[in-house]
Amino acid sequence: MNIDRISSLDAFRGLAMVLVLLSSNQGDWTYVIGPLSHSEWFGCSLVDLGFPFFLFIIGVAVPLSIAGRMGKGESREQIFFHALKRAAILASLGVLLMAMHYFIFMDFFRFYGVLQRIALVYLALVIIFLSSPRSLVHASIAAILLISYGLLLLASSYYSSPHEAIMALFPITPEKFNNPADSLDTWIFGNLLYEYNKNLHMGHDPEGLLTTIPSVSTGLIGVLCGTLLTSPRLSLEKKSIYLALAGSVLVFLGIISQCIIPFSKNLWTPSFVIYTAGWAILVLLLLHWMIDQKGFQRFFVLPIALGQNSILIYFMSACLAYLTAAVRWIGPDGNNETLKHWLFSILVRSWAEPLFGPYVASSLWSCLYLAIFALLALWLVKKKIIIKI
Repeated sequence: MNIDRISSLDAFRGLAMVLVLLSSNQGDWTYVIGPLSHSEWFGCSLVDLGFPFFLFIIGVAVPLSIAGRMGKGESREQIFFHALKRAAILASLGVLLMAMHYFIFMDFFRFYGVLQRIALVYLALVIIFLSSPRSLVHASIAAILLISYGLLLLASSYYSSPHEAIMALFPITPEKFNNPADSLDTWIFGNLLYEYNKNLHMGHDPEGLLTTIPSVSTGLIGVLCGTLLTSPRLSLEKKSIYLALAGSVLVFLGIISQCIIPFSKNLWTPSFVIYTAGWAILVLLLLHWMIDQKGFQRFFVLPIALGQNSILIYFMSACLAYLTAAVRWIGPDGNNETLKHWLFSILVRSWAEPLFGPYVASSLWSCLYLAIFALLALWLVKKKIIIKI
């Protein structure tokens, strides 16, 4: 296996980008079909899988990337500073997007964001792997982070009696604005968060600092899979068996662990980590078997193209969404009209809503948005342009 390029990993990254693009660009946010709508607080919808899948993929790629760089003679210090530079660029792009959002909508500014979390998780994974390449160490750190975070959520709850505390264990249900993650983020950034409740003087951010800790566990599970895939001591058959067992067990444990704490992407709860990581392993196994082993790469040209320039596509898609919302004018009815709303009404809503209803029309706009960037991704690959951020 060529450790510098695993096509199934590009395809998986591209499929994760599909989920992200579909969930981030609805035509009318009043009408969003269930699978394309993020869970409000508890639960795990289809698009909730996109971000944890992406962090898992980053983890899988870390041992592959480091092995490739070491094979070229780079030292650990050089690899670390390269990772630090890359993390700084990612975080800066994330802050730039937040600044664009603020100046266009004038509602709130936040330092947190998707690219910022990717930067922090990526840097943490590189540091951990450079400190020790042993899988036992990685598994232990992932478990310690999840257990510690779960205990913190439990300890933060107040109970008036031992009986109430025991009953509350099944399950722990931390509320928005009333959990340690939101408390820490509010203490650090005040109202510079995704959501702020003026009455409670508390904020919430789905990409907050404390919830980044369990997301590192998501990445570490990916590191374990990447190490397994590149192991020269195991046959392809054994690797597939181990991945299938690991994925199935984690999905089962994730479902069972809801008895203690429910799935919550907003809080990145331990049950959410275990469950989504299990599905990530199973999807990676399926793609690895179909693309890298059976050679069905031609059926995955589009997701592979999206995966090869995923960060660029994500950044440009966010910029386009903000810019189409920034262009606005006073409509015939005297209300503000945006370029995005006008295009949606002309290109999609005018014919799709009478035929299929508002939910389908809103989803078709997100599909059109996805198609635009899919074509861009294909063009970039055709021109052999791969922007590695």
